[in-house]
Amino acid sequence: MSSYIGKRCRILTYFMSDTESRLKQLSEQQLGTLNLQKRYEARVQDDIERVYDKTYYVLQQRQQEVFAECEKHIGEKGFKLEQKIDKASAKLNQATKKAEEAVSEIKVFCDKLCSINSLRDLMYYAAPAAVLMNLLFRIIQHFS
Repeated sequence: MSSYIGKRCRILTYFMSDTESRLKQLSEQQLGTLNLQKRYEARVQDDIERVYDKTYYVLQQRQQEVFAECEKHIGEKGFKLEQKIDKASAKLNQATKKAEEAVSEIKVFCDKLCSINSLRDLMYYAAPAAVLMNLLFRIIQHFS
């Protein structure tokens, strides 16, 4: 029986050492897999950061292009609008000068009209009125 127990002990010892070596192998494989997963995770994280940076850079470049294009477009439109305003101002200044000249001419005419100093001035301004009155009397006589 002692040989049977010794045999069983040796089998059990072999089994335990074999199980222990297999567990060590499995543990090493799991550590290797875990290490590989960590490296993969770090690599994926680096790739994500790189893609994010490139995307951000591309968007930033496009935004700058759009802003430059808008600035150019607004600058051109603003310049054209400024030219139109300048032309309108020039026309308005000319019209103002002509209106001032007309006002001064009317003022001179009114001053002459209001300043009847002699019989000659009265006859000069009254003659057309007398002709019109004469014409009206003749028309009234003709139709009555």
